[in-house]
Amino acid sequence: MSGKNAKLSEMRLVLLGSYCCIKSSIGNTILGRKAFNSRRSDVNLKENGEVAERKLSVVCTPGFAKDYLTERRLEDAKFNILRSVTESSPGIHAFILVHSVESSFSVEEKSALEKIMEPLSERVWNHMLVLFTIGDELGKTPIELFIASEGDALLWLIEKCGNRYHVLNTKNRGDESQVTELLEKIEEMVAENNGQLYEIDRKTLQDVEEKRRTQENKAEKSRMKNQQMKYETDKETVKRLGKSDPITIKQAGSMDIPLNVVGGCSASPGTSAYLSLSISSQETPEKYQVNKSLCSEMTSGVESLDSDEGPDLE
Repeated sequence: MSGKNAKLSEMRLVLLGSYCCIKSSIGNTILGRKAFNSRRSDVNLKENGEVAERKLSVVCTPGFAKDYLTERRLEDAKFNILRSVTESSPGIHAFILVHSVESSFSVEEKSALEKIMEPLSERVWNHMLVLFTIGDELGKTPIELFIASEGDALLWLIEKCGNRYHVLNTKNRGDESQVTELLEKIEEMVAENNGQLYEIDRKTLQDVEEKRRTQENKAEKSRMKNQQMKYETDKETVKRLGKSDPITIKQAGSMDIPLNVVGGCSASPGTSAYLSLSISSQETPEKYQVNKSLCSEMTSGVESLDSDEGPDLE
């Protein structure tokens, strides 16, 4: 680290990335303790600690893997990242984009990241670095060769972040030097920005929140419309059933009892009746009235067929 880069007494860091489990592991490695769990969260999680004589505040934002291109998830991701800034007064020292070397940085991920970071404006990239997480995947392969072999999307990301990146081995948490080096790179980045932190005005957050609510209302209206369409379809199906045959109750080992019923009734417990409902369209408006006495007679008749003594058929 250059001597002109003053050591900061405190840092506010925001972790970004597709997968919650990877970000939580990085957060735990930075803080030197199990501060974050690996379960997926839909809200920002914040933990504090002191590392290498620096007071750290680490915000772990929700992941946006798999569904990061859907409209609602996209707006949620934007809102959470904006909140991470407005809730970290007086500003963010660094946005850390976490990426595992076990997976490729895809074109779809690049597109989603651009959209998510859009409300923060282009200047946010001056406060961002890429953090690669590794175990034993690379072996002795230099990280530079890995970056060069991964394709245009990852090269774009590295260039967008001003060629700032760092490697952290999450399986070697006892090596405090790798975290100290990360903090020194962040201090160097802050010095390049003339000591200015990343801040954003409340108006931008309010605009994103309003758009987010609009998307939620749109989704709710679509859900209600689908429910109404299903209701109308079911209603039409019931009307068509009005032309079906009379109800026939068939009891195993007994006679068939054909009945014409306005409405419906169920067999009593213990019977094994098979029903075919017949409803006259002229007799049924919106609701169906059950002939209680007829149901009672029908079920009692079936029960008598089930009794030990049984009716005298001789």
